[in-house]
This record gives sequence, structure tokens and C-alpha cells, in this order.
Amino acid sequence: MSIGVVVSKHAPITPFVNSAIQALASNKSRVVFTASDGQGKTQSFVESQVAAEILLYFRQLTQVMNGEAVAASELMEFLKTTDCCRSLAIHYCQ
Repeated sequence: MSIGVVVSKHAPITPFVNSAIQALASNKSRVVFTASDGQGKTQSFVESQVAAEILLYFRQLTQVMNGEAVAASELMEFLKTTDCCRSLAIHYCQ
């Protein structure tokens, strides 16, 4: 049996897209919206700043995961020798 293990995570973004989002976020002209946080504090935003916030939010949700297949027995042995997982591994990997 093999198990997929995530080796690294990456949220790719090109320099152009990053600078475009920065430009949207720093724009202060056009239609103004007012938003309230959980404590009732209000803040004004223009539509480009709202768009930038939404784009950054979706970027945080999107990521590329690089992984590899390892034998389940190798994973169990690794967990048994790792301090933070030893008791869990010994309990579940009998």
C-alpha cells in the first residue's frame, strides 16, 4: 500500500499579477464602499481595493501541492521515530 505525502506547498503568482493586485489595493479613487468588521468598526474602500482583497483571499485558498508516494510501512516507521508522533504512531500503527 502507498500513501501520498505532501512534500511542499506553493501558491504561485507572477510578478505582474502581484504588482497589479498591489496597484488595485493602493488605488483610492472611484466609488467608495463602507464595510464593518466584527466589532462594528467601519472602513471605507474603493471598488478596486475590494477586488484586490478578494483576489488575495482566493490566492490564499489556492495552492499547488507537490507530493510523492511512499510505502505505508515507511510512513509508519517514520512516525514511530518522530518524537511528536511516537505515541500516536505506536497506537495506530500496530
